[in-house]
Amino acid sequence: MPRYSLPLAVGAVREKVGSRRRRGYETWGPMPDRPLPDSSWWAVDPQWFPAGTPPRDNARVQILIDGHETFRAAWEAIQAAQESVWLVDWAMSVAMPLVRGDDTRKVPPATGAHGPGYTVFDLLTAVAPRLDVRVLVWSGSRLFRPKAALARKGMAELREANPRIRGVEDRHRKLSHCHHQKAIVVDGNIAFVGGLDMTDFDVDRWDTTSHQMRSGLNWHDLCLRLEGEAARDVARNFIQRWEAATGEPLAPPTPMNEQAPAVGSSKVQIVRTVCADAYSYAPKGEFGIAWAYRAAILEARSFIYLENQYLWSPAVVDELIAALHRVPDPDFRVVLVLPAHPNIGKGDTDVHVRKLLAADPTGRVRVFTLYTAAPGTKGAWVYKPIYVHAKVAIVDDQWFTVGSANLNGRGLESDSELNAQVRDPELARALRLRLWSEHLGLPEATVASLSAAQAVDKLWTPLAAHSRQVIDGRQGQLGCMAVRYETGAMPGDFSLGELEAQILDR
Repeated sequence: MPRYSLPLAVGAVREKVGSRRRRGYETWGPMPDRPLPDSSWWAVDPQWFPAGTPPRDNARVQILIDGHETFRAAWEAIQAAQESVWLVDWAMSVAMPLVRGDDTRKVPPATGAHGPGYTVFDLLTAVAPRLDVRVLVWSGSRLFRPKAALARKGMAELREANPRIRGVEDRHRKLSHCHHQKAIVVDGNIAFVGGLDMTDFDVDRWDTTSHQMRSGLNWHDLCLRLEGEAARDVARNFIQRWEAATGEPLAPPTPMNEQAPAVGSSKVQIVRTVCADAYSYAPKGEFGIAWAYRAAILEARSFIYLENQYLWSPAVVDELIAALHRVPDPDFRVVLVLPAHPNIGKGDTDVHVRKLLAADPTGRVRVFTLYTAAPGTKGAWVYKPIYVHAKVAIVDDQWFTVGSANLNGRGLESDSELNAQVRDPELARALRLRLWSEHLGLPEATVASLSAAQAVDKLWTPLAAHSRQVIDGRQGQLGCMAVRYETGAMPGDFSLGELEAQILDR
């Protein structure tokens, strides 16, 4: 994600720019604090959920961390599809390989229009003769990358290779907004929801949980594989957007047999951000992701854990501060994992990090980032940030959400976004242990032996502080990926990226 520095004198206005308040969700507005008895919390406020979907009791959920797991699982599901494959992305690179390394010895290639291979193009052109394949992407920006020509080119390549593939660019958006959903629906009954696009535009999204240093940025992200009625809700979202983009009716997939909740099933709700005045199916907009975050933070009593690309939302930060005031327990923790060098708007993130830390005199808030390292030349070490693109929240090992929405005005109010929120204590804890094990470089059993507060104090904080010392002193190998986050100036931060942040998050 390139940066183009302006003269250094411009850096003097960084704090003024960074301290502006975003328009979106400075306050939440009216919302019931608790649901009515035996009701779904979303249903008590129809203003915000005119076309929302209820929680589903029989969803089966698989956690997929980083691109290696996500893209292999998606590849296998698409190869096994019987009726249809529908994909919705912010951007798509049809030449991007989805299966790599040792997996190519275990997973058969797809014989597409250009012969056998492992790219998006190979996969979709291979299954198109027997399946209904539809791809819906954002039409691109008029001002910033990715430009509209990128979306047109990829869709044209797919259509030319096999006219059965329907590739469409969704043009329903305002000047400064985009379609940001990332989802795959297979046969209407399996869905993938998360933060990963099938693209290597600017940065290759395929990475492993070890995040070994590579050319370009390393990439940390999450996805959920869903089965059951929640997956069909993702299909309904695709149908609504497809019909709005094309004007063509699209029949839902073949209904599955209704059944009692399966063993190991979870309670899942699909929530969205849909901006107002864009779609006829939600003329006043739909803001379920914002309210899901607020409802979950209101319930927090032990800890709140957030991984996100941005922390620009005043409402989210104010809600975190309210939680600190509401919960007197000294073991209550608010833990954030943010990118060290976001592609745009570090000044905005830093303003909100400082505000959150200033509201926490007892040290219950901890902020981290992620790095990887490798030996350089002449015995020196090289350290590079791992780009935190994940959009995940976990509260009290009871609730979590994974999806496409960033914690900014666009993610909560004006872009098209798709998240799944899950109420399942066993799965929420499993997600936390997997993430913390990856970031800390420790066995899950070690993390699991401590409470969340103990793990933050005895593992996260000292290990991340040591990593920061190693990076600052160029002292050798990192003990783990977790590093203490630092606010302040970053070379080239006031750049075209900062200008883009000012214009687009409106």
